[in-house]
Amino acid sequence: MARVLPSATTTRPRHVSPEGFGPSVVVGADGSPWGSAALGWAARYAWLRGESLTVYADTTRPGEPSAEDQLATMQPLPVSIVENSSDPLRTLVPASEQAELVVLGCRGRQHVTIGLGRWVVPVVAAAHCDTVVVRGLDAAVHGMHSVITALVSGDAEDRPVLRRAAELAETFHAKLHVAHAWPTPSGRTASPSGDVHGRVLDLAKDYLATVNRQLSANFEAVRAQPYELVATRTHTDLIVVGSGGPGRLGGVTRDALHHALCPVLVVRG
Repeated sequence: MARVLPSATTTRPRHVSPEGFGPSVVVGADGSPWGSAALGWAARYAWLRGESLTVYADTTRPGEPSAEDQLATMQPLPVSIVENSSDPLRTLVPASEQAELVVLGCRGRQHVTIGLGRWVVPVVAAAHCDTVVVRGLDAAVHGMHSVITALVSGDAEDRPVLRRAAELAETFHAKLHVAHAWPTPSGRTASPSGDVHGRVLDLAKDYLATVNRQLSANFEAVRAQPYELVATRTHTDLIVVGSGGPGRLGGVTRDALHHALCPVLVVRG
């Protein structure tokens, strides 16, 4: 059963309409450190975007903070807390049909070793909306770098990725960095010329100009495999990447989820 916490309407962000907060941000919180980090990230995002928050919360164990306790120290906004099962596929994926964003930690209490939790990839692949996996260094999780990085590859997913990244750069008052991995060829394969990779960035520049002419961005082609590019982004707060296709995740998306040193937003184009 959902429990609804009261909102403080006198402290809404300026851009929120008089009618109230917008669509819901959904977050899974199980009381684990990464579940708590996901809750904090989602609450900050919802506040800045003027959206409500729906928390799917596991029953907390002794010594773990409850979702209500954590939310009491954050910005006031409309919150619904739903008692959750331990299977995010049965809760977060159906909830994503009506949500603007789903947020989850990179691992929870059921997966305490290094690496992704076993539910992360299935939830991100099956979600009907964009998802954020909260992971990485503490400074990035708390948005201290004020930089958002969009990964582009020259395919059809670049436009929704760039559009979402530009939108979030404006929301978080962050700089936008657009990066393209330019892998070193193996001995058996020929590498596309530098002109091809430059064209990928030129197309990104042209498209961003149609999205937001006031937004300035940096563009970089990196001679590296995608996972190497992701692992070197040490001063960004969020990596934005395409999903790779309906119902599945592409290789670059999986690289980001496994190797990023910051939260990763997967755009469901």
